[in-house]
Amino acid sequence: MQVMNVPARSYQHRLLSVWLNLDDPEKGRAELEDLFQNPGEDASPWQLAEIAANFQETEAAWKWLEAAVAARQPDVVSVQWDPAFEQMRSDPRYPKLLSRMGLKAGNDPVTTSASLH
Repeated sequence: MQVMNVPARSYQHRLLSVWLNLDDPEKGRAELEDLFQNPGEDASPWQLAEIAANFQETEAAWKWLEAAVAARQPDVVSVQWDPAFEQMRSDPRYPKLLSRMGLKAGNDPVTTSASLH
């Protein structure tokens, strides 16, 4: 597979670069780290948390989840059922994060009404 160089530094283009470099783990990891260090204005903390979780970058996922809660991004409630975050639900930080969002661990996420506060 030939990897294309994407000159734009937008969030979408940088993520595309990470995915295209999956056959070169070293380059892909460097692109991913660069995305987390310099996300750009068009990247949302929730999206970055989801990307980090999907790549098993747990500490980066926590960092971006915290930022998503602070930014009151409504999508963050899906941490309860998004499979990317499965490995993080046993972490002691998880119930604390839910509590800050007005949620409780173990509640049915489909019927729970949440408000970020």
